[in-house]
Amino acid sequence: MLFGYRADEVRGQAIEILLPERHRSALQGLIKKISEAGGRTRAMSAPLTVIGLREGGIEFPGEAWISEHEIDGRKHYTVYVRDITDRKETEEALQSSQANLAEAQRLAQVGSWHWDLSTGVVQWSDELFNLLGLDPADTTPTIDGVWNAVHPQDRDRERIATQAAMASAEVSYQTVHRIVRPNGGVRVVHGKLKVVLWSDCQRRSKISPPGRSKTSP
Repeated sequence: MLFGYRADEVRGQAIEILLPERHRSALQGLIKKISEAGGRTRAMSAPLTVIGLREGGIEFPGEAWISEHEIDGRKHYTVYVRDITDRKETEEALQSSQANLAEAQRLAQVGSWHWDLSTGVVQWSDELFNLLGLDPADTTPTIDGVWNAVHPQDRDRERIATQAAMASAEVSYQTVHRIVRPNGGVRVVHGKLKVVLWSDCQRRSKISPPGRSKTSP
């Protein structure tokens, strides 16, 4: 049913009829590679991304696992295929949403960062690098990197407010503080911090300072 054929329509046919013509030589090359690997029974441990061809010429994205078996001296190949159309559509929609968010942040000059307190992982949006005057190629997002950008005279106040927020189950606050860019320029930004308590009782902070710059050198 995955390919739209009845069993009697494909029994005895070459497997290539289930692939677009442009992908058939790649499949033959893969089967040859598996066969040359040696051993009586071999299988791919990781799925291969493929394009399947349904009856009627409709293509769909899929994942395939191929295994080789030797029975009575003859080689047999078993291919397991999974339709991943829904997953691909979800991934594409997510990528589009992320691209739209990045563009919106660029136009509004709003940067954001996310700190997962359960893992320590910190993520910065593309626009945050721009606001802080940092090059993404040379900068690894860290929580210290956020604090270091805050003006020394404002840093203690911001740390205390953030620690108070993290000590609560769920709280948010807004702040106005200064940041210092690598070139020495000072900007005044509006920030908003929100701490979220997830169902697993692990607190994660969703924080979005610096926000839009109020002044710039």
